Amino acid sequence: MTEQKKTARIAGIWYLADIIILMFSYMFVDDKLLVPGDAAKSLSNINANKPLFYIGCLAFIIGYFCIIMSALNIMKLFKFVDSKLATLIPGFLIGGVTIALFGKATEVFAVLTPNEALIAARGGVDMLAEIFWGLWLVPIGLLILKSDLIPKIIGVLLLATCVEHFMDFTIFFFAPETPEIVMTIAYVVGMFGEFGLTLWLLIKGVKTQK
Repeated sequence: MTEQKKTARIAGIWYLADIIILMFSYMFVDDKLLVPGDAAKSLSNINANKPLFYIGCLAFIIGYFCIIMSALNIMKLFKFVDSKLATLIPGFLIGGVTIALFGKATEVFAVLTPNEALIAARGGVDMLAEIFWGLWLVPIGLLILKSDLIPKIIGVLLLATCVEHFMDFTIFFFAPETPEIVMTIAYVVGMFGEFGLTLWLLIKGVKTQK
């Protein structure tokens, strides 16, 4: 196995770990405890399930550590294609992780205080991070298009996923009445992009360069 394939597989393992762990944190813990638009009920749910809440917080931190490790390996993988563009990958991602961790810290502080206003603010902070969740995919998509390491269709899908993240941000703050079907279609496209990259890195690695 070439060094590039090893790097690709390592990046894929970290990426898959991130997806699984953050799905647990967001879809199992947050969906169980947080009630959109009802900070009082959310705080009550958290207080009644504190062990689950703190397990979710730990998973949140571990998940974002995993995606940073994946980003560093993806940067290493593409650095020979365009080093400046590759450096943007972890740069943008760390910006999003910083905002997400700030949001989670705010939520923990809200539980300890307790403070319903801070609980309500968590969703807005998460949506600010969406800008960076989109931006970090741009250099990956462009580097895939510039190289022959990974099928170019995955690069196109990642750029489309970037648009989906920007749509999340825009709809949350400026167009909350947008029909649900629009976001459902965008989410599906996003899944193909990020899951496609993860599976390709894990299963195929990259094409060996001469």
